[in-house]
Amino acid sequence: MLRPETPPSLAVSSLSSTDDHKSTVCTPKSDKSLHEGVIAHDLNSTPFVESTEDGANLDGQSSPSPPNADPFHLDEHNTKTAKLRTIFTRQGITRIVLESWGVELVTWCVAAFFMGAIMVSLILVNDRAIRSWPFGFSLNAYISFGAKVVTSCLLHSTSEALGQLKWSWFRGGKSKRLADFELFDNSSRGPWGSVVLLALTKGRSAATIGAIITILSLGVETFIQQVISVRDRQVYHGPGTIARTTFLQPPAVYREHISWNETDMIFQDQQIITALEPFFYGNGTKPVVFGNGTKAEIPLFCPTSNCTWEPYDSLGVCSTCEDVSEFLYHSCLDQQVDWFLNVTELEVDSNQPNRTACGYFFNATGVNETGQVQPPVPYLMNGYAVDPFTGEPGEALASRIFPLVNIMTRLPYSGGSLLFHDYKNPIVDFLVSSPSNNTVESVYRQSPPVMQECRLYWCVKTFKSSYFYGEYREEVIKTFHNSTDAPFEWTLEYEPQWPYTNITPWDYTLTYDMDITMEPPGSNLTFSTSNKTAVQVTVVYDILAPSYSVFQNSTAPVRLRYDNIIRPMVRDMSYDPWLFHQNISLHVERMATAMTNVIRNNANTTDFALGEAWDYETYFHVDWAWITLPAVLLVTCFGFLVATIVQSLRERDLGVGIWKTSALATLLNGLPGNVQDKINNSARCANIDPRETARGIKVRLVQDQDRWRMSAYGMNKPKRYFEKLWLS
Repeated sequence: MLRPETPPSLAVSSLSSTDDHKSTVCTPKSDKSLHEGVIAHDLNSTPFVESTEDGANLDGQSSPSPPNADPFHLDEHNTKTAKLRTIFTRQGITRIVLESWGVELVTWCVAAFFMGAIMVSLILVNDRAIRSWPFGFSLNAYISFGAKVVTSCLLHSTSEALGQLKWSWFRGGKSKRLADFELFDNSSRGPWGSVVLLALTKGRSAATIGAIITILSLGVETFIQQVISVRDRQVYHGPGTIARTTFLQPPAVYREHISWNETDMIFQDQQIITALEPFFYGNGTKPVVFGNGTKAEIPLFCPTSNCTWEPYDSLGVCSTCEDVSEFLYHSCLDQQVDWFLNVTELEVDSNQPNRTACGYFFNATGVNETGQVQPPVPYLMNGYAVDPFTGEPGEALASRIFPLVNIMTRLPYSGGSLLFHDYKNPIVDFLVSSPSNNTVESVYRQSPPVMQECRLYWCVKTFKSSYFYGEYREEVIKTFHNSTDAPFEWTLEYEPQWPYTNITPWDYTLTYDMDITMEPPGSNLTFSTSNKTAVQVTVVYDILAPSYSVFQNSTAPVRLRYDNIIRPMVRDMSYDPWLFHQNISLHVERMATAMTNVIRNNANTTDFALGEAWDYETYFHVDWAWITLPAVLLVTCFGFLVATIVQSLRERDLGVGIWKTSALATLLNGLPGNVQDKINNSARCANIDPRETARGIKVRLVQDQDRWRMSAYGMNKPKRYFEKLWLS
């Protein structure tokens, strides 16, 4: 090991044992005399008294003056210059670094290494999922440990440099207060001492930079930890599927042992009946509410409970309704009454009762079995029958659902539609009338009713769907339907047979000829259904149309007569969805939606549209702005350390050793013993703290021949409030 630099002797004095036991007699003195007569002496312990002014002894003698510019001193100056050059050679610098500043440079390098390791780690984990972190401890623990190492190393290097500048502060031609020694020493120990140093020195020393570094180092760990944060983002997980139908052909339903001409009879689609009957007699089925959305009524698969589907097409049912009240007219006519509650005959039966009916009529133009147009037939849509015995209003027809196709012969009324001839592939087209104010009194008063035409038809619906933790949302973006001219869907032929499309036991055959095939523009899919399926769905509406809402008198409740094919059925209506104020158009639209859901739920013909399943991923996010303070402090600390090293090299040639924060230098180079006695005696006589007296002494390092000593130049009491607060 190289031997350590020997600190110069700063007025080292050893008091004899007799001096240690001297008794002191306190005599009253003024405050001024309390701070006078401070003794300082040179390296040979020869006491001399210096005055309270710089350069004057307390006993009037002059302090040693600087040497004159004689040849001896010129040679000495040249020698010092040569020594300085030697110090700055490669060999000299290497030795200084290894022996004196190696630890501080190594600690700074450790701080730089850990700072670099933190930054490299941040670069590697930025925008990556937390699950990608490979270690058993968290990233925050890693960063916290690195930040503590960086802070500790910066504080060590800075405090050692501050300790060295403490000795440089007292070198020079001007004396400094002894309290500054404690001030510098405290600044090298922590942030509070650095705050006081900044406040009292006001930036007059290079140590200010070190004090700022020490103070700001408090925020290094916080700033580094603020660099990293965690956020959530959506990431693609895989495909999600949702049901749609391009071709519908569920299994046909037949009744065993019921056939015609050895051909089985087709019956209504049971799934469609189950879905529609609640709409026929009530408000229908409402989707199950879940959160802000509804539960899905169609099959879907979402592996993450967060799925979206871009627009996709499916076969479905659409609806439209328009007001056709202008087709009504008021009259009183004698005719067969087909809407009485007690009528049990078939609709085509000619044995229906004759009555005089007053109200609003609709003229339906029909055709016969040979296709010849028949004269218009008036049908009562809203009104009452006159009692044949009393002539008073009797049974009242409040509303009527009138199909524009005869349910027995499938021959059209008024061409099958009043307004919707462009909507091809119909399922059902009907008229519905109801009182304008929804009361039986308006019927008996002959108030004008409201009549609407509604059509349900096959179409292609374009959906946009989303599913989020049980909440299903669906939006119909657009629809497509066939609008090209085509012959009427039903044909009737007189033949003594009944193929599967027949629905009447007469000697003629009904055939459904409509080709239900749709090709939306821009789509490479074809959507269709079989004729058999179309018949199964169409005949479901024979239950509803025709139907009649009837009051037997002005005080009786409304009752619905429906399912008029074989034997009509009657039921009480606690809620009538076919009244005008119930928004019939919306009600029919909900029926179409329910039918579409059944079509998409069909297990035999359903395929699936692909969507995207998204999952939430927690990832690391780096905000590089927070790294500014630690990086600046690291660079500043290096510059401050290098500047201190350079200054120590220059002062080393002048005799100031590299002592830094060493306590040995303070112990070995304290004030002379007689000066200490003087301070202690004065403080004891004045009943004050000796530290306060010592802090007021003004000292500086002076050179005597080739050695240094601490020279006292009087005493001043601390007067600044902040200084008193700190030194108390």
